[in-house]
Amino acid sequence: MQDLKPGTVAFVGAGPGAADLITVRGLRLLGQAEVVIHDALPGDALLEALAPGVVRIPVGKRCGSHSATQAEINAHLSDQALSGRRVVRLKGGDPGIFGRLGEEIDHLSALGIPWVIVPGVTASVASAAAAGFPLTHRGVTMAVTFLTGHCASGKQADLRPFVATGATLCLYMGAKHLVRSAVDLLAAGQSSATPVALVSRASQPGESILVVELHELASGQVDTENLPTPLMAVVGEVVRQPGWRARLP
Repeated sequence: MQDLKPGTVAFVGAGPGAADLITVRGLRLLGQAEVVIHDALPGDALLEALAPGVVRIPVGKRCGSHSATQAEINAHLSDQALSGRRVVRLKGGDPGIFGRLGEEIDHLSALGIPWVIVPGVTASVASAAAAGFPLTHRGVTMAVTFLTGHCASGKQADLRPFVATGATLCLYMGAKHLVRSAVDLLAAGQSSATPVALVSRASQPGESILVVELHELASGQVDTENLPTPLMAVVGEVVRQPGWRARLP
């Protein structure tokens, strides 16, 4: 069994929010931490269960209100590890899925700081489970594609290669750009009747699930402004299959 050694950083996936969806290994290393540097997405229950005296450093990024730059986060990680502390970098979902993990391990590696990765339940998997459908299904789709709902460069991505595969498309961090994403998917060849599951706060209090067709989303018929966040959009025929969750149309 792997233990968290002094001067080491463990990147732990907290899962989608429910405290019991963190892995056993992740929970064990979290219990050994002296410093926890955490995002805004991990559920409050995990943080409230930390032992007294554990230093908590919040560095969560929210769209439009960044509390810490990536350089500041990197500095926190290396400063604490070089001080000989046991550090957990607690990330929502899985640390390797749109979690800027690469930037942080590059920083630590350049300084010779050891690190380990503990995977977590990513948001798309949790959202599909909450809504009652699989992300793949024999005879429907044989692939899943994870996409970011916005680009750091601000450039529009070419979605045609992704649409052409027929894969289930999972859009992360796209709450503010749902209509634009839907329009882009239509332009890339996605069928207008493709179902889209909009899953808010998967596994957390206030979880909500809305299923619409892509053309409804693209035309502004859906009140996207008032959908709770964090939000995952899952696009594909797996969303609506006969015999699955009765609440899905």
